[in-house]
Amino acid sequence: MTNNDAFALAKDKLFLLKLIESNDGTIEIKTLQQFVLELERLNYFYLMQFLQELEKTELIQKKGTFIEITQHGIDAVNLFTKNMTPEDVKQIEAFQEKQKNQPQYLVEETVTQLQIQKRIQKQPVLTISLEKHGYSPETLENIRKHPQYFLEKWEESLP
Repeated sequence: MTNNDAFALAKDKLFLLKLIESNDGTIEIKTLQQFVLELERLNYFYLMQFLQELEKTELIQKKGTFIEITQHGIDAVNLFTKNMTPEDVKQIEAFQEKQKNQPQYLVEETVTQLQIQKRIQKQPVLTISLEKHGYSPETLENIRKHPQYFLEKWEESLP
């Protein structure tokens, strides 16, 4: 691997960290995938590999359907942000604008409960807590994977 290749890989990882950090330090995995793939910056397999490497080095951590930047990740962003190109900064600003009014869905879990939360502009607008013992493992897994669908159906069922 040449120095240019290593620099390009590091630059892409820094871009991912900055993208997560700029979104209040947390982002839905699906949203991150969609944005990065739309940019055609990375293909799906590189993106997944980079996220796995960032998690292994404890710069990010997965929490349900979300990725959260760690303090080590924030420190790396702070150290290397000056190395970002104007194009990188422009793409991140475009992402922030696009995300501003988009709802986000957060799934958190304890031993006995599954909590699903809908946020708009980072503010909770709906939170539902489910007792896990009342649902089959398959249903709980579907809720974890598709919290938006679950909450939309729940809202539709309200009188």
